[in-house]
Amino acid sequence: MLYLGIVFAYTVGTIIIAHVAKKDFPYWNITFLPLIAGLADVYITPFFREYSQYATFLMGREPYISGEYVLASVLMAFGLSLGVYGGFVMDCIFTMCDYLDINCLTVKKKRSVQQDGKTTKRS
Repeated sequence: MLYLGIVFAYTVGTIIIAHVAKKDFPYWNITFLPLIAGLADVYITPFFREYSQYATFLMGREPYISGEYVLASVLMAFGLSLGVYGGFVMDCIFTMCDYLDINCLTVKKKRSVQQDGKTTKRS
């Protein structure tokens, strides 16, 4: 649930950014790859098992993502999506802060400007 929640949050974020920037609609992103790989492994492997005379290298093989590998694959997908989404959020925050010339969660210090030998604070 956490993996899919982060994937949907990232997808919604990219859709919003694409709409605001008037870019093309983002139909897919990198966080879909673990989901596609898992689905392909689960649904294609039984097909090859039935027609194993054509693919002898897959005879009797269980899907790769089965048994003890399920938890590892889910955690890998969760980590990948968390990293991609975290990078996206940080990029959005830094881009907006640079564009608006503000600091995020801090108070910006006033710069001092020296004119005619006097130091004045500039707001």
